[in-house]
Amino acid sequence: MTQRGKTRDGVDPAVLERAWVYLNAVAERPSAAMWDAIDTYGPVEAVERIRTRNLRSDPVLDRQTEARAETIDPGELLHRAAEAGARFIHPGRPDWPEYALSALDRPRVLRDRLGSEGSDDNGRRKKVAAELATLSLIPTGLWVRGGPAELALVSAPVLAIVGTRSASQYGRSVAGELAAAAVGVDAIVLSGGALGIDVAAHNAALAAGGETAAVLARGVDQFYPSANAGTLSRAAESAGVLSEYPPGTGVTRYRFLDRNRLIAALSGATVVVEAAARSGALSTARWAGALERPIAAVPGSIHSRGSVGCNALIRDHRAIAITSAAEVTGLIPAHRGPYPHETRDAPVSRADSAYSGSGQPTPFDGLDDSQRRVFEAMSGSRWRRPEELVADSGMPLRSIRSVLGGLFAEGLVERREGMWRRCRTKPTAVQTSLTF
Repeated sequence: MTQRGKTRDGVDPAVLERAWVYLNAVAERPSAAMWDAIDTYGPVEAVERIRTRNLRSDPVLDRQTEARAETIDPGELLHRAAEAGARFIHPGRPDWPEYALSALDRPRVLRDRLGSEGSDDNGRRKKVAAELATLSLIPTGLWVRGGPAELALVSAPVLAIVGTRSASQYGRSVAGELAAAAVGVDAIVLSGGALGIDVAAHNAALAAGGETAAVLARGVDQFYPSANAGTLSRAAESAGVLSEYPPGTGVTRYRFLDRNRLIAALSGATVVVEAAARSGALSTARWAGALERPIAAVPGSIHSRGSVGCNALIRDHRAIAITSAAEVTGLIPAHRGPYPHETRDAPVSRADSAYSGSGQPTPFDGLDDSQRRVFEAMSGSRWRRPEELVADSGMPLRSIRSVLGGLFAEGLVERREGMWRRCRTKPTAVQTSLTF
C-alpha cells in the first residue's frame, strides 16, 4: 500500500468500511501485529483471516483477537453509531487525519529499522518487539459524533489543554484564559472532556465563540462523565466528539491512558495546566514529547500537590513555562502538515500504571497489562464468572483464568463457587514511577 489504508482497486466502499469497523472492534488495541496484517493483506483480507482463525503465522494477533473474533457485528455497530448521531471514519478516507496520526507508527518504524540494520543493538530490538505487543499505535478508525462533515482537526491548528480533574480555581481560570487565547488565533481547543481542567478549557473556548473538540476514553454513544454531558453536547455541535472505541465500550483506566496518545497526536501543541505527580495528563505530555510536538506547562505553587507534575515538567526541561496566555499562541502551528517520523524514537512502553488524580498509590500499581485488563473488567462488587469477563477485557477465557489465579495470589480478588470479584478491602499498593 502506498499510503496507509489504501487497498486494492475494486473494493466496495461499504465492504471496506465494515472491514475497518471489524478491525477497530475485534482487538482492545491497534497493535503492531494488527497493522502488520493490514499492511500485508489489506483490511478486507485481514478481517477474513481473523474471522477464520487463519493466523498461524502470527500467534500474537491470534491471541489479541481470539476473544471477540466471532462476536463483532460491524452493521450493528454502525447502526448504534447512527442512532447516536455519530459516524465512522477510517484510514484512506479524505477526512482521515493522516498527517497527525501517522507519527504513532514510530515504534514499528524503529523495530523495522533495527531489523534492517542487522544488529540487535544490545537486545534493543527484542525489547521493542516485546513492548509492541501491548502498545497502542495508529487507531484503525475513529467514531465521530457531531462536528463538520469533514473532520476539522485534519487541517485546522489545534491546541490541547489538559490537566487534573481536581482542579483549583486558579487552574480553571488559567485553562479558560489559555483556551480563549487559542480561539483568538483561530485554533481548535482539544481536550478529554473530563472534570476539572478539561471542561474548563472546553467551556471557555465555546464562550469565546471558538471551536472545541473532545476525545473520549469510551464509546461516543454515551457522554462521560455525565456531569459534563451538556458541555460535550456543545462540543459535538462544534468541532466534534471523538473516540477510537466503538459504541457501547465502557470506561477503564487503561483506556484513558491509551486515549491520551490521540490527544497528543491530534494536536499541534499541548499545555498541561495542573497535574499531580501521577496525573494522567502527564502521559499526554509524554506522548507529545515523543511525537516532537511542543509541550508547555503552567507553573504552580511548590505547596500545591496539583502542580507537582507541571513543576516537574518544567524542572526537567520537558516543557516550557507558560507565564501568560499570550505566550501559548506562539506554540500553535499555523497549519497542519507532515510531521517527522524517524528523527526520534517513540516511547515503547505504555504510560505506566493506572493513575489517581491525587497522585496516591492505587491497587493497579505493579499489574501487567493482562492483569489490569481483567481487574478493570471486574469493576463493582458483583460476583462474576470468568466467561463474563471475555468481552470486556478482550482476552480469551484460558488467559483470564490464569490471570485470575495471579490476582488471587496478590490478594486483589476473591473466589466463591467458581465466581470472582474484587476484594472489598484493597491491599496497600506500591507506588511506581511515571517516567520514560
